[in-house]
Amino acid sequence: MDKTPHWHGLKHVKAVTSTEFMDGNSYKGILKIPLLFIVDLLPANSVFVHCIRLLDIMGAIVGLRVIREDQIKYLEDCLPKYEKYCITISHKHDKNFNYPKHHNLIHLLEELRAKGMTDNYSTRPGKGFQQEVQ
Repeated sequence: MDKTPHWHGLKHVKAVTSTEFMDGNSYKGILKIPLLFIVDLLPANSVFVHCIRLLDIMGAIVGLRVIREDQIKYLEDCLPKYEKYCITISHKHDKNFNYPKHHNLIHLLEELRAKGMTDNYSTRPGKGFQQEVQ
């Protein structure tokens, strides 16, 4: 990650695993790092690679200014696959995916159809409030 070239719009994080504080923009920046770096580090056919790839695809579609119905249908295909990988990860690596932002994926398709692009709403503002709710 430290050797990733700098480019406009990307928050460069030098030591991902040892950084004590990260906000939503940091995580978003990390997910923008090409999947090719991660593929070289993880075993072949790793569930983490599949999970991150689906997150990248879903993030790219959700980040569009105009989202067509066929793209929403593609998301409908991606979400169950992503959930399957998350369940596998949670069983194998004792990872808990029970948190508000992950739960919001259940409502993603409904929200896109009702409200359109996500520029006008987000789960990222007021992030500190989520800790108080928990």
